Amino acid sequence: MVAETKISDPYTISYLPRLGVEVEGGQNYKVANIESKDNNFIDIAISGSFVGTYILKPTPKLIWSHGLSPSTKVNSINVVQNQDISEGSKNYLVGLSEKKKHSLSLFKYQESTNEQMLEVATDDAVVEIEELYRNSNIVFGLEQSGKVVLYDISVNITPIATLKPTIGSEVRVVFHKFIPDGKGFLLIVERVNQSLSVRLVGLDTTSAFNASTHQLDGLNAEIFEYNDGNLLALDAKSKELSFFSLPELQKVKTISLSNVLESASSDNLLWSLKSVAPNRVLLSFKNDIYLLDTKYQSLLATFSTTSHKSITLLNSPSQVSGDTPTTRETFVVAAVKNSKENLSKLKHYTVDVGTGKLSDSVGKSLNSKPSELFTAIPFLSPSFNPSNETRVLNAELKKVYEHLVTASASKDVKAWEKICVPFLRNTPLDKILKGKANTKSIKTDNEFHVHEPKTDRVVDYTFIGLICSLIFDDLDLDAFNPERSLTYLLTHPLFPKEFTEGLLEKLKPHPRLFRQAIVTCPNIACIDLIYQLHGVENDEIVKDLLVRLSDEFKSETITQETAKLANTKNKDEFDLNIVISKIMRLNFGYEVLNAFVDSNGLALSLNLSSTESNLSKLIDQVNGRIETLIENSEILTLVNQSLIHYSKIKQSKKEMNGSIVESNGPVSVVIDESRSKIDNMLDISGKSTKAIKVASPSFIPSYQYEQLKL
Repeated sequence: MVAETKISDPYTISYLPRLGVEVEGGQNYKVANIESKDNNFIDIAISGSFVGTYILKPTPKLIWSHGLSPSTKVNSINVVQNQDISEGSKNYLVGLSEKKKHSLSLFKYQESTNEQMLEVATDDAVVEIEELYRNSNIVFGLEQSGKVVLYDISVNITPIATLKPTIGSEVRVVFHKFIPDGKGFLLIVERVNQSLSVRLVGLDTTSAFNASTHQLDGLNAEIFEYNDGNLLALDAKSKELSFFSLPELQKVKTISLSNVLESASSDNLLWSLKSVAPNRVLLSFKNDIYLLDTKYQSLLATFSTTSHKSITLLNSPSQVSGDTPTTRETFVVAAVKNSKENLSKLKHYTVDVGTGKLSDSVGKSLNSKPSELFTAIPFLSPSFNPSNETRVLNAELKKVYEHLVTASASKDVKAWEKICVPFLRNTPLDKILKGKANTKSIKTDNEFHVHEPKTDRVVDYTFIGLICSLIFDDLDLDAFNPERSLTYLLTHPLFPKEFTEGLLEKLKPHPRLFRQAIVTCPNIACIDLIYQLHGVENDEIVKDLLVRLSDEFKSETITQETAKLANTKNKDEFDLNIVISKIMRLNFGYEVLNAFVDSNGLALSLNLSSTESNLSKLIDQVNGRIETLIENSEILTLVNQSLIHYSKIKQSKKEMNGSIVESNGPVSVVIDESRSKIDNMLDISGKSTKAIKVASPSFIPSYQYEQLKL
């Protein structure tokens, strides 16, 4: 079953304490950075309540906390690593304000000792704290006034360097994001009177400097986020999301959310925006969460609660790559407030961000109304047949298709290659036809090209299907092989699924196309990739197959498909032992090997081996290993017991001021005495009346005697 983008599985981490109604949204709750989607701990600071850590699995619960006074406001929190602290210890850095006093506090928590607290006063509220490098003991604090201060926290909290804003005294930070790129940059959006300014601050362990400063004129936005090299700015009133490239701060595009959001509000406390993957962000408004693809401008998924609740996104793990089935899942932590009961919860939402491909966004455009959304991709339907497709193509596509039909019928590879890829790569058709008519004035493009979404022509899926049908309906690459066009089509995301069945086997005599299909062709079946591992001898292609399997398929799927092959193919066609030996020899692809070998160390689980021959082979292997283990266990136990008795005799003689003569005599006696005891100890069969026989000392290898003499 194909996974789908979704926001699901919400569960409550904890009920949050009731706080004053004068400050709502996420301003009362601060969640520290979450390193990865596999993190099992959430560190949180709540104004007027506590700083603490929750464990998520198996059952969410608070495992540590430090109380705060009711008048204390939390501005920021982070947990930093210290190379000097032991396992089970944490350093919590928290920006606090109490009345008009501001401070940066360091809580050193250790399981074995009492916690320690260090504190340093600051000029203004510290709104972000971040460690420059892991275990560096150097952190920076960003204050509400725009001042950046570097601190050394190895012993105390000691300021190292300070960078003040150069744009005036009336500065208020509205957004900040640390970008660990090279030396590290801090992205700051500041409001100066009625205008917005964007600063990039460069950071190292000894200094901070302004790398660039730009003004954002004419922008009415208070909600910002950073995603994939762009600054995102949300205008809550007009429901528009603008994109600015960094560091030049050039406006890239603006996306309208008017078709998605039925109503809008300029109340910033009702909005929140979080980046979860490249070109994908989560947007919350009132009681709804939206997963947006900003590249294809689509609404991937939504999640709604009851109308009297409001959701504020607090934090999510560092961006997942979101380009393979194994990297598409993440989560977000949110505060959910029930206005009726004046009660808030800390909740966990699982988010499937998809793979970032065009297929995830088909029929989900932000410019379409909900009633106009498609529910499936037409050409993936079993009833789709390109040769019977009657959809009318526009005049330009029709002209190209007619030329390709002629070239295909006459097996003219040159004529095909001169029009197919150049047209798909956005070369004007008039220029292509003109060059085709005057073959002397145009040079043939002999390079191999792949699909490039940003620059290539956007064409209808039907057109790609029709082109592929001209090649694959009667595939004979010896007679007609437009290799450059095939290379391009095998990288196109709209390559029809119906042509992928058995494709690898058909392309195997043509190494370039065979490898291209393995690496880039979409919708290749898992079982086809596994089958090729048996017959392929080229080490690089074997690695390509292993990478594709580990990136796109779960271990359970690989195991099930391998079982099908093992039960339907004879050993000459598919031998799992050969596949495993290739992985071991290459020392590569152990993620896939784990799917071949279960937790008991057996090739394919017994539950998946349906034939009697497979089961008998597995049983023989197991019995052989058990016999070997029994023999080794007998010898090891005999030697260990002998050495123990020998050491006791030696110790007793020392106490009697005697000496031990090194000879075979004492040890042999000990061995003889131990044999009868070992017969009673080693009851492998489970029956007390039948003990395992131990070989007599004459059969013990000579090196055993040498060991015992030492």
